[in-house]
Amino acid sequence: MDISKIDQISGIGKINGAKPKKSQEKQGYSGEDTLSISSEGLKASEIESLKRLVNSIPEVRQEKIDVAITRMKDGYYLNPSLATDIAETILRRIF
Repeated sequence: MDISKIDQISGIGKINGAKPKKSQEKQGYSGEDTLSISSEGLKASEIESLKRLVNSIPEVRQEKIDVAITRMKDGYYLNPSLATDIAETILRRIF
């Protein structure tokens, strides 16, 4: 088998005269990378950040519970005017 004329088949090895591309500077590129984040992406990021914040807050604030227990033991909540104030505050928050 003779393969000496293989380079003549359909222009294999022929340079097609393509011109080199212009450099990036000539095309108006600054050479710096940029990043654009859509408004939906910003909202999603903010939501995730808030979720992490909420998840980091303990569900039970033990120091508040400890104060309430101490006050109950000391009879602090047996004061009639305090009971009225607490009831009114609860009703205002509900309605």
